[in-house]
This record gives sequence, structure tokens and C-alpha cells, in this order.
Amino acid sequence: MQSWMCPGDIVSAAVDLDPRVGGSLRVVMRSATATYEHRGEFTVVDRPAKLAFTWCAENTDFLPTLVTVELFVAPNGHCDLVLKHERLPRRDATEQYRGGWRQIVTRLESFLGHRG
Repeated sequence: MQSWMCPGDIVSAAVDLDPRVGGSLRVVMRSATATYEHRGEFTVVDRPAKLAFTWCAENTDFLPTLVTVELFVAPNGHCDLVLKHERLPRRDATEQYRGGWRQIVTRLESFLGHRG
């Protein structure tokens, strides 16, 4: 995750995960001028199809939002990824996260493409 959890001007990410229901997650993203900490708890771990976790950060007003990631079998041995981020407190946060998650998913796709 450290390789692809870097949207926008983020230059590094430190990730600490306990991927089980009730387990915690912590992602600290760093830009050249700022640090952004995100915390949450896994609510669904259904390998390999679905993952859901709460996501709390400054841009969520430190309120728990919900991120759900689902994977679906696609043709030619590929998969489709659907990411939904719900319960965001403001429209500007929704737009910011939409762009950030889009960049993260694009980086993940590139990362996986380079691995095989």
C-alpha cells in the first residue's frame, strides 16, 4: 500500500493494518509540507471479494466515514474494483476524496500491472 496510497502531492505513505473485523488501520500520508493521518477499523473482511473499513481524518471532521471496496471477476482473468466512500460530512470533502481515491486506484492498477 505504501507504493500506491499516494494521491496528489503525497510523496510517501506509512501504513499499519490489522486486516480482520475489528482490526485497526492507520495511514499516514506525507507531502513536502504536510502530514495527513487517517485512522479506521475494518468492518468487513470477506476475502477475496469485499473489504470495508471506517475512515477518520481531518477532512472527515474526524467523524467515521465508510469505505467499501469490492472485487468482481472480469473477462480475461482480470477483475473490476468498485470503491465507495460514504457518510462524508461535506460536498468539498466528497469531491476531494473522489479525486484522491481515483488517483490511488490508478496507482494500484499501475503497481499491479508492473508485477505481472
